[in-house]
Amino acid sequence: MGGAILVFIIFGFIQTLKGRLEFGNIYGFGLMGCLAIGTVINLLTPRGYSVEYLTCASILGYSLLPLCILAAISVVYNLNGPIGWFLCSLMVFWCTMTATKFFSYGLDMADKKYLIAYPIILFYSMFMLLTIF
Repeated sequence: MGGAILVFIIFGFIQTLKGRLEFGNIYGFGLMGCLAIGTVINLLTPRGYSVEYLTCASILGYSLLPLCILAAISVVYNLNGPIGWFLCSLMVFWCTMTATKFFSYGLDMADKKYLIAYPIILFYSMFMLLTIF
């Protein structure tokens, strides 16, 4: 769990390098997103399986690392253009696929991976929008 929190701190620090204090938004969106995604995944899991909220937060936190790379790129390059949007979409896809694979393999839900991926892609899109704007 400490590593996931460190990734959120790194993301916030990189946003600070751009001259924006986003720590409250990052932690707020992170906490509410982890609770919501954990609840949705627990509702989708078969009997006998469940995910703890700390495990959910850890998976979502570690999967945020590609967006930290994107935030570092946004310090020196303006992402509000076609190349930037492509790069942002690629990083959100990478984050979503990583988190979805962890959840679907760990909970034996390979048949529901697209249902898991939808709220996760919304979660990481929020952080991508914090990076661009």
